[in-house]
Amino acid sequence: MTETSCGAPLARHRSGLKWQEWLVGQALPLWAQAGFNRATSLFHERLTFSAAPQAVSALRLMVQARQIATYCRAAAEGLYGDGEDALRCLATIERLYHRRVGEAGWIFSISPSLEALDTKRDLYAHAFIIYAYHWAFRLSGDVAYYRKARETLLDVRLIFADAGDGLRGISPGEDVVRGQDPIMHLFEACLMWMPYAEHPDFQNQADQLARLALTRLIDPSTGMIREYFDASWRPLQIEGQNRIEPGHVFEWSWLLRHYARLKRDAALRRPIEDAAARLFEAGQRFGLKDGGVVDAISETGVPLLRSIRIWPQTEYYRLLADLRHDASQGTSERAKIESSMQDVTDLFFSRFTTGIVGGGWIDRIREDGSGCVDHMPASSLYHIYGAATAR
Repeated sequence: MTETSCGAPLARHRSGLKWQEWLVGQALPLWAQAGFNRATSLFHERLTFSAAPQAVSALRLMVQARQIATYCRAAAEGLYGDGEDALRCLATIERLYHRRVGEAGWIFSISPSLEALDTKRDLYAHAFIIYAYHWAFRLSGDVAYYRKARETLLDVRLIFADAGDGLRGISPGEDVVRGQDPIMHLFEACLMWMPYAEHPDFQNQADQLARLALTRLIDPSTGMIREYFDASWRPLQIEGQNRIEPGHVFEWSWLLRHYARLKRDAALRRPIEDAAARLFEAGQRFGLKDGGVVDAISETGVPLLRSIRIWPQTEYYRLLADLRHDASQGTSERAKIESSMQDVTDLFFSRFTTGIVGGGWIDRIREDGSGCVDHMPASSLYHIYGAATAR
C-alpha cells in the first residue's frame, strides 16, 4: 500500500468502497452472464437497458479484447470468477481474428455468423490484444501469452510502421489523419508488460511512444493532449481549433505517472512527472463542468461537445485516487482531491446508473440530463473497472 508523507498507510477513500461493491456485486456478474454468448464463446457488443443482447452487424476485435482483459484481471485480482470464460474467448478470437486473411496481425471485425467482415488491421485493437494477453498471463502464468503478446507487438511495428516515433492507425490504407488514442492504448499495454517482459521490446516501445507524447501530442502552451494530427504528427488544425478530449487528458496523466514510477533515474522521471501534472491541472481547469468531465473542448477551453460520457468520469476518478496517495500532497490538497472523488462518485451513481438494470449504465448524457443512447456498450466496462478498483 502506498504511504503518505508521514509514513502511515493511507486507507482507501470511502467512495472507492461504493464503486467496488457495485462493480463486484452487479456490473461484473451482469456482463459475465447476460453479456457473454456461451454458444460462440464471445462477448456481446452491447446490451439493452433490460440486459438483453442487442443485435449488431459486426463483432469488433477491440470489444472482445477489452472484455477478456477485464475478466482475466478480475479473476487475477480475486474480485470475480475464475477467468475461464475469458480465456476461452481469447482462444476463440485467436481462431477467428488472427491472420484470418493470411496476413500479419488481426482483422478488425467479424460478422454475427463468425465470417470475416472488416479485414483492415487497426492499431487500437492490436493495442488491446496486447493488453488482454498481459492479463491472461497474470491470471494463468502461461508464458505462451507473453510470446503471443510479443509476436503481436512485432507485427504492430511491421504493419503500422511510420516515420519517427509514431505509428499509423490503420492498414491497409493511407490514413492521412493520425490519432493519439491508439498510441495511448499501445503505450498502456507496453507499460503493463514492462515489469514482466524478458525482452526489451515493450520497454523500447513505451519509451518511443512517451517521446512522441512529450514532443508532439501534448500542446506546449496549454499542457493538454490534442486528439488529431497530420501524417507528420503536426496539429491538424490551427492553434485554438484543435480537439481536446478531457477524458484523454486525465487518462494520459495517469499513464505518465505510472510510467514515471517505472523509471529508476530521477532525471528521467522529472519531465514525465511534470507533463503528467500539467495534464491534470489543465484538465481540471478547462475540462470540467458542474463536477463532470465534458466530452470535447478546444485548446482554449471552448466547448465542442457539451454531452458527458461515462468513461471520462472513470478516468478522472482513477487519476484522483492515484493523486490522493501522492506523498507530495499536503492536507488541504488531499482534501480537495477527496472532495472531487466524492463529486465524481455522486455523479456516476446518480446520473449514469439509475433507472436501468442493476450493474448497467447509460453511456452518454446530454447537457439537459437526458440519455443519448438506447443501449449499454460492453467497451465501457474496461474503464469502469479501472476506476472501481483504484486505491
